Amino acid sequence: MPGIRDEIRSQPDVIRKTVQSITTALPAIVPYANDLDNGRQVILTGMGGSYSAGRLAEFGLIERGVQAITVESSELLYHAQHLFDRKPLIVAISQSGESREVVRLLDELDKRQADCPIIGITNTPGSSLATRSTHTLTMQAGEEKTVSTKTYTCTLAALVLLTGTLSGSDAGQIEAAAQAIETSLPGWEAQAQTIAARLSKTTFVEFLGRGASRASALTAALITKETAKLPTEGMVGGQFRHGPLEVLAPEITVAIFMGSGIERSLNEVLAADIEARGASVIRIGSGVQHELGFNVPALDDFLMPIAEIVPVQLLAIELAAQRGFPVGEFRYGTKVTTTE
Repeated sequence: MPGIRDEIRSQPDVIRKTVQSITTALPAIVPYANDLDNGRQVILTGMGGSYSAGRLAEFGLIERGVQAITVESSELLYHAQHLFDRKPLIVAISQSGESREVVRLLDELDKRQADCPIIGITNTPGSSLATRSTHTLTMQAGEEKTVSTKTYTCTLAALVLLTGTLSGSDAGQIEAAAQAIETSLPGWEAQAQTIAARLSKTTFVEFLGRGASRASALTAALITKETAKLPTEGMVGGQFRHGPLEVLAPEITVAIFMGSGIERSLNEVLAADIEARGASVIRIGSGVQHELGFNVPALDDFLMPIAEIVPVQLLAIELAAQRGFPVGEFRYGTKVTTTE
């Protein structure tokens, strides 16, 4: 039976299939671009990795002049309902289409007769999200039995395409990201084994990312918790000096999605400061040559999160094996969360 390693290796193929599928569904979305020009807000919502993925689209839309905000479905359901009053365009994300909070949100919107158009992004045709959305963008990740890997990268691909459509701009060539994963996988797998061995005494991992890579930082922390059962945190990189710096110690590892431009400069200085305080740093990004790091082929900043998360997926399964946990299995949770 295919396992998590097979699901990780399948990502270039399923990303390409997702692009083909969603491209055919996008013409129906085009009319909403005019509404956004007139000030309609986009609300992106989901839970877990779906929420983190939404942060990438939020970044892309704001960069392109569109009002956008990402809100966890649980918060949107109970504490931010006033946002429905202005009839926003809601982008709801759930790979299963049955996450409890997302389904409850659909119920609440029906109850309120909110008249908010919903674009659902899911991997599951026939799910509640697929059948109850105004428009549905269906990924082609195939069945996923373990921790989210290929459904996450396919979600990112779907959101990049959607962002381009809603903003009337070129979202970038997703094929370049698929190709980057395909060519880099063998090297990443070997490097993940080496780095995991170096982290045998690590008790906590902090993942940091700025700009588009904040999505990667959040998701990296989530999948490492789920897979390796190792305490982690994901954080926007600029926040780290504002308090978290105090936790640094030899048993702490900080993984930084390095980015480019000014982000790269800031992250290089931060990495050096972290190492000077005795903690280890994993660098993830283009041009990375450190032994404790993953080199990712250079991509546009908006596309980089599709590729840069994959070495972390590989590292998480190596850490799970090192820590004696069955790779890809849940101890307490389930693949689909149906309880709030």
